[in-house]
Amino acid sequence: MSKIRWTIEPARSALLAIDLQNAFLLPDSPLAARDGLAILPALNRVIAAARRVGMPVIFTATTHDPAEPPNRMDDLFPARRARNSLERSTPGHRIHPSVDRRDGDVMVEKPRYSAFWRTDLDVVLRRLDVDTLLIGGVWSNVCVEATARDAFLREYKVVYLADCTAAGDLPDAGYGHVGADEVQRVTLAAIQRLSYQGDAVSLDNLANSGLSLQCPGFVVLPGSATPFLGLRSQGNCASASLLALNQAATRATRANRSGS
Repeated sequence: MSKIRWTIEPARSALLAIDLQNAFLLPDSPLAARDGLAILPALNRVIAAARRVGMPVIFTATTHDPAEPPNRMDDLFPARRARNSLERSTPGHRIHPSVDRRDGDVMVEKPRYSAFWRTDLDVVLRRLDVDTLLIGGVWSNVCVEATARDAFLREYKVVYLADCTAAGDLPDAGYGHVGADEVQRVTLAAIQRLSYQGDAVSLDNLANSGLSLQCPGFVVLPGSATPFLGLRSQGNCASASLLALNQAATRATRANRSGS
């Protein structure tokens, strides 16, 4: 696992929590990432730490609009319209109750894998003067990776949180069954080495970035030999986003003033 190649400035960074929805986390869902629930304690601690330094926390939710004309997603998932599992207000669409999401957090509803495609996410980030994205969530090789790639293409610095992402098994489609662990490993390798689109880092290596985050059970100090104590070892669209943006920007401004 690599070290981050730049210093993270909380005032110019944001945390993206990708698709922490019931449909992708509940074990009985056909869309669930195998270890999705297992990453939530670690990701919640990152979320709490980000809030303490005024870093915006942005959630995404894959959202299917029944009024949308037939498209390639229907070709890939012909049963999705009948199941209605990712339409607004359905149980599958909701953020899992164990996720530390709060009123005022930015929520971006996205119709496809990338959180940038047909959303106002880029506008939100530019307005907040963000140039660095910490990204976690599910699935590692689908929506998280698609968002990371699009962020790179838009000139954001990407920190892909290896311990806060999870994938699922891929059934045999002619190339053999691929287990979730292998999917995760290959995804991290691709992020880090093949495309040079971002840094795939473990939470331990995040401490070397110069980021200083503190909250109960989560400590990161630059140069610390024992960061993240007890962390991993224990195991409507535009209008709503822009409204939440104003709240997030206000919080960030207050945090910056209080720290000066």
